[in-house]
Amino acid sequence: MTDMSDDDMREPVGTSRRAFLRTAGLAAGGAVIGAAAGAQEADPLITEVQDWATMTGDGVDATPYGMPIRFESDVVRRTVSG
Repeated sequence: MTDMSDDDMREPVGTSRRAFLRTAGLAAGGAVIGAAAGAQEADPLITEVQDWATMTGDGVDATPYGMPIRFESDVVRRTVSG
């Protein structure tokens, strides 16, 4: 049995894990730098609490179950026996 060194067991250039990780690291670093360079002011619709988010809506008994919504105003409902 012969002992193989790490150099002998290397994969072809361009397909090694080290090459992949190096390329991925450079791409991620470039993305971070690009995002930091293009940073803008924060959107107030995201960072500030909106009025609609400060209160609760209507209770569950505001509209009885089975009442059609406004989009179904032209629907004719019929009761059919069993």
